[in-house]
Amino acid sequence: MELVATCLDNPIWKTHISRLNLSGNRITKDGAKALCEVLKTQGTLRYLDLSGNKLGVAGCQAIAKALMNNTTLRYLNLYSNQMDVDGARCLRDTLLVNDTLEYIDVGSNRLRDKGILAIAEGIKGNKTCALKGISIRYNFVTDDGADGFFDIVLSNSGINKVFIKCNNLSEPYISNLEKQLKNSKKFVYVDCLEKMKYLDQERLDRSVWISPINTCFTPENIKAFFQDTHECGLVLEVRMYHGKAVKGKPSSNMYAIVEFAHVNSVARALRVASKQLSNYLGQRFRIYKAGTAGLGTVAAPKASKNPATRHAGARGRGGRGDRGGRAIRGRFVRATSRGDSNRTRGTRSRGRGYVNRRGRR
Repeated sequence: MELVATCLDNPIWKTHISRLNLSGNRITKDGAKALCEVLKTQGTLRYLDLSGNKLGVAGCQAIAKALMNNTTLRYLNLYSNQMDVDGARCLRDTLLVNDTLEYIDVGSNRLRDKGILAIAEGIKGNKTCALKGISIRYNFVTDDGADGFFDIVLSNSGINKVFIKCNNLSEPYISNLEKQLKNSKKFVYVDCLEKMKYLDQERLDRSVWISPINTCFTPENIKAFFQDTHECGLVLEVRMYHGKAVKGKPSSNMYAIVEFAHVNSVARALRVASKQLSNYLGQRFRIYKAGTAGLGTVAAPKASKNPATRHAGARGRGGRGDRGGRAIRGRFVRATSRGDSNRTRGTRSRGRGYVNRRGRR
């Protein structure tokens, strides 16, 4: 790291570097301190990526202090550097005086509520703060911390992008946050609100989701399957996702959301599954109505090859033609006419109706 610092601050041959990516280099606090001396005087660097290193609290504090005197850096990435709350408080002091930083990434640094609120205080206390975007993902932020952060950001800053996914935010809070942003009449992009637009009831009524699928499926061939092959209707959008890994299941856990232009297309798509036509390139998949958790699959199960159990689902007299019947303990019992002396598994029939082993109707 000392060599990099020397090259950046070479008194003989002055560099004009504007982007420096040092991510994933296991830089410790000692390396950070060597870089800090350069940041204080270097006048051309605009982009600095230190993500995925091991700066720790001391290293992050050293970087933050160096930026108090830097007037050129615009982008700073400190993602996953074990900054902790103490490092966030030092960054607060930097934001109170720095008026050039436009984007900072402090995700995955165990900041928690206290850490992000400290950063928000720094933004609030600097009327000339130029910050337009901030990422605080993977920081164990709760509803209370996010609420305090957005109260400050929406009223005392020019931030228009906040990346806050993968924290401990509840669904009710995210829904209320969307309403809060609308009422503020200020456009701020918040990444965790992306899914809210897909939860609109009108869009859910026009959508289905299919699973399981593999890497052979693409948005284009899924669209062609429903729109052209089976004529379900116009497909507006196909969104593919990777679900959580399932223990003991080697195949990838993938699914797709298919959004149609008209609600009637959903019924046509479900009919494809009921006819056992949901098959693409040898891969069978199931089709569900959007908004369900797969509790009731639409795809019909394969018919049993065992004649004794083939009619297990029949009810009433129509179980087998017009003669009535049902499966009892894995064996089909036929209804017989009155006075018939036929025996079923050693039991005499007692007139029309269903007969069990003991001769009861």
